[in-house]
Amino acid sequence: MARFCPRCGLPVQASFVFCPKCGASLPKLSDEHESSDLPVQNRSSAPQPNNPKSASQTHSSLAGEKVTFRCRDSNQPIASALIPLGFSHIAKIYEEDYNDYSSYRDAILVYHDNLGITIRTDSKVFWDDYTSVLMRQGAAVGGINPNNEGAFREPEELMLSYGKPSKDAILTPVAVAELPGWFAKNGQTVLNNMIQNVIDSDRLVTNVKSDIVNKTWQPLLMKFKGQDKGRSIIVLVGCEYLGFEYRNAISPLTVMGGALGMIGGLISMKQSAQANQVDSTIPFGHSRDYGKQPDYIHWGYDRIYSCVTSPEREAEATEAFLKFIVSFQPDQALELRRVQREAEIQMRVIQQSNTLAAQARQQQMMAQQRALEASRQIARNSEEIRAGMMDSWNRKMASDSRMSTARSEAIRGVNTYETGYGRSVEVSVSADHVYENHYGDVYGVSGPAVDQDLLNTLNWTEIYKK
Repeated sequence: MARFCPRCGLPVQASFVFCPKCGASLPKLSDEHESSDLPVQNRSSAPQPNNPKSASQTHSSLAGEKVTFRCRDSNQPIASALIPLGFSHIAKIYEEDYNDYSSYRDAILVYHDNLGITIRTDSKVFWDDYTSVLMRQGAAVGGINPNNEGAFREPEELMLSYGKPSKDAILTPVAVAELPGWFAKNGQTVLNNMIQNVIDSDRLVTNVKSDIVNKTWQPLLMKFKGQDKGRSIIVLVGCEYLGFEYRNAISPLTVMGGALGMIGGLISMKQSAQANQVDSTIPFGHSRDYGKQPDYIHWGYDRIYSCVTSPEREAEATEAFLKFIVSFQPDQALELRRVQREAEIQMRVIQQSNTLAAQARQQQMMAQQRALEASRQIARNSEEIRAGMMDSWNRKMASDSRMSTARSEAIRGVNTYETGYGRSVEVSVSADHVYENHYGDVYGVSGPAVDQDLLNTLNWTEIYKK
């Protein structure tokens, strides 16, 4: 017989000393631990317990009526189901999106105060557990709301949480069986369609390899007993649980340059899903614990149900609960609205990812243009700097040349004059005025300058220092 962790209910091998999920110390396998008091039986091959009964085993002790449940605010039909005569009911459609995958979520409550029986159901909700940093980045690029992420929970843990009538209630699982009804016959199709819908929403990514490492669909029915506010209670919870894990060979370049759709590229997942090449020994949600690191877990419930009653009313409450589940029919118009809303969400996400990809390309082009302009500016600056350096060098050399010439003249006691023909001549520093004639002769005179009329008569012209 299968062995289970006494704390969390995880199926474990007989040789395990500690639970690989919660770390609880495991007792040795013995006859007393193989009794029917185990918290959870094997989900894949659980025997039918005495309670709850299957739909075919129940005896009709309650007269029933087919009821159409309508939203109390909009009067929109939600679903129809068989409920016992004398029971009241209330229903509501939540217009806001519960998360990126669940739209027009509904809740239905059926109750009888005098009998102390309450039946409740909620429409599908999916949580998404990102298990890699790269996939978180990809989801952000694709427009996924990070506030809608939720940590993965085992179906038993989910059902226990859902079944509590109050936060202070203490429940203990006592039996598990297959949930009867439509999902028990069509759950595999629902799972395959869910995977295919995700694939279809990600057709824009054609260069990404993805493989399913785990998947499940489980029509579970669990029975709990416990205490709530000082009274003993029996709780039945039904859950149409399904999901899949996959790893995605996606690169940062793909994340930045392509539209990721809802959760990234899943183009090759179709072959994996059809081949059904999944290791059945790995519990769903625990691939990473078995060395198969997933990038993403897409999981949740298609619909979930609960029934709370007293131990004295257990038999009739169980019958009413199972009849309600088996006869439950969602309204087709509401289902169509959900499909359309989810398609709108998918298209919006794809458009957002395309916009982000276009923005990334535009920013890349702008960065390239800025880099090119910077390169040109650097070239211009370099030319200006080079010209400035050459001008400075020429000025320095000219200054040095003048200083050198002046120094040489001072040492030799001469000054340099430039003739009218552009010739340089040196004259003693004792000359206060220097003159030249049209023959090119140069003559220096000390003292006052020669009378200009005389110079004109003799054809002499004064020249000056360079």
